Amino acid sequence: LNELEERDKEVDRKIADAEAKSRELDKKIADAKAEIEKGKAEEKRLDAQIVQIEKEIAELN
Repeated sequence: LNELEERDKEVDRKIADAEAKSRELDKKIADAKAEIEKGKAEEKRLDAQIVQIEKEIAELN
Protein backbone atom coordinates (compact mmCIF):
# COMPACT_ATOMS: atom_id res chain seq x y z
CA LEU A 1 0.00 0.00 0.00
CA ASN A 2 2.83 2.36 0.82
CA GLU A 3 4.40 1.83 -2.61
CA LEU A 4 1.04 2.51 -4.21
CA GLU A 5 0.70 5.79 -2.28
CA GLU A 6 4.20 6.80 -3.37
CA ARG A 7 3.34 6.12 -7.01
CA ASP A 8 0.13 8.12 -6.60
CA LYS A 9 2.07 11.07 -5.16
CA GLU A 10 4.58 10.85 -8.00
CA VAL A 11 1.76 10.87 -10.57
CA ASP A 12 0.20 13.87 -8.81
CA ARG A 13 3.57 15.70 -8.92
CA LYS A 14 3.95 14.94 -12.61
CA ILE A 15 0.42 16.19 -13.30
CA ALA A 16 1.10 19.38 -11.34
CA ASP A 17 4.35 19.91 -13.26
CA ALA A 18 2.59 19.36 -16.58
CA GLU A 19 -0.17 21.80 -15.64
CA ALA A 20 2.41 24.40 -14.62
CA LYS A 21 4.25 23.96 -17.92
CA SER A 22 0.96 24.23 -19.78
CA ARG A 23 0.15 27.53 -18.06
CA GLU A 24 3.66 28.78 -18.84
CA LEU A 25 3.25 27.85 -22.52
CA ASP A 26 -0.20 29.48 -22.62
CA LYS A 27 1.37 32.69 -21.32
CA LYS A 28 4.14 32.50 -23.92
CA ILE A 29 1.54 31.98 -26.65
CA ALA A 30 -0.48 34.96 -25.40
CA ASP A 31 2.67 37.11 -25.29
CA ALA A 32 3.59 36.05 -28.83
CA LYS A 33 0.08 36.85 -30.09
CA ALA A 34 0.30 40.28 -28.45
CA GLU A 35 3.65 40.89 -30.18
CA ILE A 36 2.13 39.85 -33.51
CA GLU A 37 -0.75 42.30 -33.02
CA LYS A 38 1.69 45.08 -32.16
CA GLY A 39 3.61 44.25 -35.32
CA LYS A 40 0.43 44.35 -37.40
CA ALA A 41 -0.49 47.73 -35.96
CA GLU A 42 3.01 49.04 -36.69
CA GLU A 43 2.79 47.69 -40.24
CA LYS A 44 -0.54 49.50 -40.80
CA ARG A 45 0.94 52.72 -39.41
CA LEU A 46 3.95 52.45 -41.71
CA ASP A 47 1.73 51.64 -44.70
CA ALA A 48 -0.29 54.79 -44.03
CA GLN A 49 2.93 56.77 -43.73
CA ILE A 50 4.14 55.39 -47.09
CA VAL A 51 0.85 56.36 -48.74
CA GLN A 52 1.16 59.88 -47.34
CA ILE A 53 4.73 60.22 -48.58
CA GLU A 54 3.74 58.91 -52.01
CA LYS A 55 0.97 61.55 -52.15
CA GLU A 56 3.46 64.27 -51.25
CA ILE A 57 5.86 63.03 -53.95
CA ALA A 58 3.03 63.00 -56.50
CA GLU A 59 2.17 66.58 -55.59
CA LEU A 60 5.77 67.64 -56.18
CA ASN A 61 5.81 66.14 -59.68
